[in-house]
Amino acid sequence: MSTGEKTRARILLVENDPWDAGLIQEALDELEERPHDNLLGRPVELFHAETVDEAIASASTEVYDVILLDLAAGGASGLHPYLRLRDLAPSTPFVILTVREEESLALTAMREGAAGYLLKEDLDCLPLARTLRAALEHQQTLLIRESMPGVDDLTGLTSRAGFLYLGDTVRRLSARWRKPATLSIVNLTGYGRMR
Repeated sequence: MSTGEKTRARILLVENDPWDAGLIQEALDELEERPHDNLLGRPVELFHAETVDEAIASASTEVYDVILLDLAAGGASGLHPYLRLRDLAPSTPFVILTVREEESLALTAMREGAAGYLLKEDLDCLPLARTLRAALEHQQTLLIRESMPGVDDLTGLTSRAGFLYLGDTVRRLSARWRKPATLSIVNLTGYGRMR
C-alpha cells in the first residue's frame, strides 16, 4: 500500500430487501466516484448478508469497520438481531437501517449502543456518507479513549494525558464551530512529597 493510500472501510450490510441493498450499493458506488469530496474519508468495501444468521456467520470469521443492520432482515424483529450481533462484535459500530414507522426502535438501539441510524426513506449517498463517517469517527474516538490512561489510578482523577486529550478535542471543536474556547490546566508537581 502506498503512503497516500488509505485502507478500505469494510462494511457489512445486513439487508434482505434486494431493492434497499441495491440502493446502498449504488450510493456507495457514487461516493467512490467522488473521491475529491472525501465524504467518507476513505474508500469502502461492502459485504452483504441477507439474514442475521448469515451476518453472525460472517462476523464470527471476519472483522468489519461498520455493520449496517436492518432490524427486520430475514424476518427478524425487535432489538434481538442487533443484540446478537453486538455481543459478537462489541467494538464494531452499528448503523441501524429502518423505516419511519420503526424509528423509535432505532432510537432504542442507539440507547443500547448503536452508533446511529438511517431512515430508508432518506437513503441517498450524502446521508449515508454522513452517517457512516460519524459512526467510524465515533468508534475511533472510543478506541483512542480506551487506549489512553484517562484516569489516574492513585487519585481517581483525570490524568494529564486525559486532560491533554480533552484539550485537543475542545480545540478542534472550537475551530470547527469558529467559537473561542478556554481550557485551564493546573499541573501539580511534587504533591507526593508533602508530609
